[in-house]
Amino acid sequence: MKELYLGEAGSIELREIVLPKETKANEVRVRTIYGGICGSDIRVWKGLIGHAKYPIQAGHEVVGEVVGAGAGAEEWIGKRVTAFPNTYCGLCEFCAQGKTNICESKTCFGVNLPGFFAEEFVVDQKYVVEIPADLSSEKGVLIEPLAVAVHAVRRAGIEPGQNVAVVGCGPEGLLAVTIAVYLGAEVTAIELNPVKDELIKSLGVKEILRPGETDGHQFDVVFEAAGVKAATEQAVELTKSGGKTILIGFTDRAEFQIVPIVRGEKSILGTIIYTKADFATAIRYLQDANFKVDPVVSKAFPLEQYKDAYEMAASGKYGKIVLDFQK
Repeated sequence: MKELYLGEAGSIELREIVLPKETKANEVRVRTIYGGICGSDIRVWKGLIGHAKYPIQAGHEVVGEVVGAGAGAEEWIGKRVTAFPNTYCGLCEFCAQGKTNICESKTCFGVNLPGFFAEEFVVDQKYVVEIPADLSSEKGVLIEPLAVAVHAVRRAGIEPGQNVAVVGCGPEGLLAVTIAVYLGAEVTAIELNPVKDELIKSLGVKEILRPGETDGHQFDVVFEAAGVKAATEQAVELTKSGGKTILIGFTDRAEFQIVPIVRGEKSILGTIIYTKADFATAIRYLQDANFKVDPVVSKAFPLEQYKDAYEMAASGKYGKIVLDFQK
């Protein structure tokens, strides 16, 4: 059996491994069907996440079938599942409020725990979510990244007819665009790379602007999904009085004037991953034929072509890149 393995930052290889024959109590063994390459996978590969641990098995966005189970988890056998790839204690003050995404003891599969990019992997049943029979595996692999955007949009409280901007149209930005359009917002995409224009247009945006073309524009809600200083600063500037800036991306620091934020009663909100409720909403959206998400997936590579897949995902020129573990 094969896994994608990061021996150290900057190194990735496909290698043979052997899973234990016995599955422990409450654990399930999952045969992977598809895996989506996330921006955090690229940052772990390149050594850009300080809390990442090496060596480590890569990946966390997956869909697969449960082919084995330990005592207490037998009901999962034969079910298709996606992974919930962030641990939570269930005991801290945030977990008690249902905010498992900010659990005090949270760890992340594929970052500081072994990930799921292997032909089979084993995980506690607590961290799998069943995929309905009417949802294809091709769409199922989008559940986890879509849940990130679901949570961000929920933080924003988008209403039909609102003017919404998304700054940065990588996979998460594209998914935020998709949800905002679906909810009836007038969406403007602000994207540096014109190679993505056709993809972005196919999602139903009102217009596409370059970062230097935004003078005179103001929005009710602005999502920052580029994760760079300039984009964060621009997102705050583009938010109208009474509006909300939602920070999806990660940047160490940014600078902006405080007086316009105070006088305009602007809100700046962070958003991090998701809860199980966001997974349920993501699944519901993906089941709806009116939810136009197919263009977000740019290409699927056979597992053996993982190097090409990672390079394409890292280029910033495409939507979601997927690994096909069946080929």
